[in-house]
Amino acid sequence: MNLPLLWWAYKKTDDKKYYNAACKHAFTTMQHFVREDGSTHHIVEFDSESGEVRRKVTWQGYNDESCWSRGQAWAIYGFALVYRYAKKKEFLRTVENLTDYYVSNCPSDSVPYWDFDDSEIPNTVRDSSAAAITASGLLEFNGKRNL
Repeated sequence: MNLPLLWWAYKKTDDKKYYNAACKHAFTTMQHFVREDGSTHHIVEFDSESGEVRRKVTWQGYNDESCWSRGQAWAIYGFALVYRYAKKKEFLRTVENLTDYYVSNCPSDSVPYWDFDDSEIPNTVRDSSAAAITASGLLEFNGKRNL
Protein backbone atom coordinates (compact mmCIF):
# COMPACT_ATOMS: atom_id res chain seq x y z
CA MET A 1 0.00 0.00 0.00
CA ASN A 2 2.96 2.37 0.37
CA LEU A 3 4.51 1.69 -3.03
CA PRO A 4 2.61 4.50 -4.82
CA LEU A 5 4.98 6.91 -3.06
CA LEU A 6 7.89 5.36 -4.99
CA TRP A 7 6.00 5.63 -8.28
CA TRP A 8 5.15 9.25 -7.45
CA ALA A 9 8.87 9.91 -6.83
CA TYR A 10 9.70 8.30 -10.17
CA LYS A 11 7.12 10.44 -11.95
CA LYS A 12 8.37 13.65 -10.29
CA THR A 13 12.10 12.99 -10.72
CA ASP A 14 12.22 10.67 -13.74
CA ASP A 15 14.75 8.66 -11.72
CA LYS A 16 14.17 4.99 -12.59
CA LYS A 17 15.60 3.82 -9.23
CA TYR A 18 12.22 4.59 -7.61
CA TYR A 19 10.29 2.61 -10.20
CA ASN A 20 12.73 -0.29 -9.93
CA ALA A 21 12.59 -0.31 -6.11
CA ALA A 22 8.77 -0.43 -6.18
CA CYS A 23 8.72 -3.26 -8.71
CA LYS A 24 11.39 -5.23 -6.84
CA HIS A 25 9.45 -4.92 -3.59
CA ALA A 26 6.21 -5.98 -5.31
CA PHE A 27 7.88 -9.00 -6.96
CA THR A 28 9.43 -10.03 -3.63
CA THR A 29 6.06 -9.72 -1.91
CA MET A 30 4.38 -11.67 -4.70
CA GLN A 31 6.99 -14.43 -4.50
CA HIS A 32 7.04 -14.89 -0.73
CA PHE A 33 3.66 -13.75 0.61
CA VAL A 34 1.27 -15.12 -2.02
CA ARG A 35 0.72 -18.87 -1.96
CA GLU A 36 0.03 -20.93 -5.08
CA ASP A 37 -3.66 -21.17 -4.23
CA GLY A 38 -3.95 -17.35 -4.13
CA SER A 39 -4.07 -17.07 -0.35
CA THR A 40 -1.56 -14.99 1.58
CA HIS A 41 0.79 -15.29 4.50
CA HIS A 42 0.40 -12.52 7.04
CA ILE A 43 4.09 -11.97 7.83
CA VAL A 44 7.30 -13.10 6.19
CA GLU A 45 10.47 -12.50 8.16
CA PHE A 46 13.68 -12.10 6.15
CA ASP A 47 17.23 -12.40 7.38
CA SER A 48 18.56 -8.85 7.35
CA GLU A 49 21.99 -9.89 6.07
CA SER A 50 21.31 -12.65 3.56
CA GLY A 51 17.80 -11.68 2.50
CA GLU A 52 16.70 -15.30 2.90
CA VAL A 53 13.28 -16.07 4.32
CA ARG A 54 13.58 -16.94 8.01
CA ARG A 55 9.95 -17.84 8.65
CA LYS A 56 6.35 -17.20 7.69
CA VAL A 57 3.98 -16.45 10.57
CA THR A 58 0.83 -14.66 11.54
CA TRP A 59 0.25 -12.25 14.37
CA GLN A 60 -3.42 -11.68 13.63
CA GLY A 61 -4.66 -14.79 11.85
CA TYR A 62 -5.89 -18.15 13.12
CA ASN A 63 -2.49 -19.85 12.77
CA ASP A 64 0.75 -19.56 10.79
CA GLU A 65 -0.63 -21.47 7.81
CA SER A 66 -4.04 -19.82 7.72
CA CYS A 67 -5.24 -16.91 5.59
CA TRP A 68 -6.26 -13.87 7.63
CA SER A 69 -9.04 -12.22 5.62
CA ARG A 70 -7.95 -8.63 6.22
CA GLY A 71 -4.42 -9.45 5.08
CA GLN A 72 -5.89 -11.00 1.95
CA ALA A 73 -7.94 -7.85 1.40
CA TRP A 74 -4.90 -5.58 1.72
CA ALA A 75 -3.05 -7.79 -0.75
CA ILE A 76 -5.88 -7.43 -3.27
CA TYR A 77 -5.90 -3.65 -2.87
CA GLY A 78 -2.10 -3.39 -2.83
CA PHE A 79 -1.57 -5.46 -5.97
CA ALA A 80 -4.36 -3.54 -7.74
CA LEU A 81 -2.27 -0.43 -7.11
CA VAL A 82 0.91 -2.21 -8.23
CA TYR A 83 -0.78 -3.20 -11.48
CA ARG A 84 -2.07 0.36 -11.94
CA TYR A 85 1.48 1.72 -11.95
CA ALA A 86 3.59 -1.11 -13.34
CA LYS A 87 1.21 -2.70 -15.88
CA LYS A 88 3.04 -6.02 -15.68
CA LYS A 89 1.11 -9.22 -16.47
CA GLU A 90 2.47 -10.91 -13.34
CA PHE A 91 0.72 -8.34 -11.17
CA LEU A 92 -2.51 -8.67 -13.15
CA ARG A 93 -2.49 -12.43 -12.57
CA THR A 94 -1.69 -11.89 -8.90
CA VAL A 95 -4.71 -9.62 -8.36
CA GLU A 96 -6.89 -12.13 -10.18
CA ASN A 97 -5.56 -15.08 -8.13
CA LEU A 98 -5.92 -13.21 -4.84
CA THR A 99 -9.47 -12.25 -5.76
CA ASP A 100 -10.38 -15.76 -6.89
CA TYR A 101 -9.27 -17.12 -3.52
CA TYR A 102 -11.24 -14.45 -1.66
CA VAL A 103 -14.44 -15.01 -3.65
CA SER A 104 -14.16 -18.81 -3.48
CA ASN A 105 -13.81 -18.75 0.29
CA CYS A 106 -16.36 -16.08 1.20
CA PRO A 107 -19.94 -16.62 2.29
CA SER A 108 -22.56 -15.61 -0.27
CA ASP A 109 -22.81 -12.06 1.12
CA SER A 110 -19.06 -11.49 0.44
CA VAL A 111 -18.27 -10.58 4.05
CA PRO A 112 -15.53 -13.01 5.05
CA TYR A 113 -14.94 -14.66 8.36
CA TRP A 114 -12.03 -13.03 10.18
CA ASP A 115 -9.79 -15.86 8.99
CA PHE A 116 -10.62 -18.11 6.06
CA ASP A 117 -9.30 -21.13 7.96
CA ASP A 118 -10.85 -20.69 11.40
CA SER A 119 -12.03 -24.09 12.58
CA GLU A 120 -15.14 -22.47 14.13
CA ILE A 121 -16.63 -21.34 10.78
CA PRO A 122 -19.58 -20.58 10.54
CA ASN A 123 -19.73 -19.87 14.28
CA THR A 124 -17.06 -17.19 14.38
CA VAL A 125 -16.81 -13.47 13.74
CA ARG A 126 -16.94 -11.84 10.33
CA ASP A 127 -14.73 -8.97 9.11
CA SER A 128 -16.63 -6.20 7.36
CA SER A 129 -13.40 -4.18 7.16
CA ALA A 130 -11.90 -6.92 5.01
CA ALA A 131 -14.97 -6.75 2.76
CA ALA A 132 -14.67 -2.94 2.46
CA ILE A 133 -10.93 -3.06 1.71
CA THR A 134 -11.50 -5.75 -0.92
CA ALA A 135 -14.30 -3.74 -2.51
CA SER A 136 -12.03 -0.68 -2.67
CA GLY A 137 -9.23 -2.71 -4.21
CA LEU A 138 -11.55 -4.19 -6.81
CA LEU A 139 -12.89 -0.75 -7.71
CA GLU A 140 -9.30 0.42 -8.16
CA PHE A 141 -8.44 -2.65 -10.19
CA ASN A 142 -11.49 -2.61 -12.45
CA GLY A 143 -11.12 1.11 -13.04
CA LYS A 144 -7.47 0.82 -14.08
CA ARG A 145 -7.01 -2.63 -15.60
CA ASN A 146 -7.76 -1.63 -19.21
CA LEU A 147 -5.67 1.54 -19.31
